[in-house]
Amino acid sequence: MAKKKSTESIVKDIKRQTRRKFSSEEKIRIVLEGLKGERMPAANKMQKTLKRFFTLGR
Repeated sequence: MAKKKSTESIVKDIKRQTRRKFSSEEKIRIVLEGLKGERMPAANKMQKTLKRFFTLGR
């Protein structure tokens, strides 16, 4: 069981290091495009985008 936890932590570390980082301008552009309907991702993806915008854009 310990090996699985170790594997999971390795995967989480890799995801954390390779996560996309958006500048404030990019975050605003993404949100505005979504609101205008120019770029309408699935509702689930929009929620994730907005969550990232508000949590990372502090």
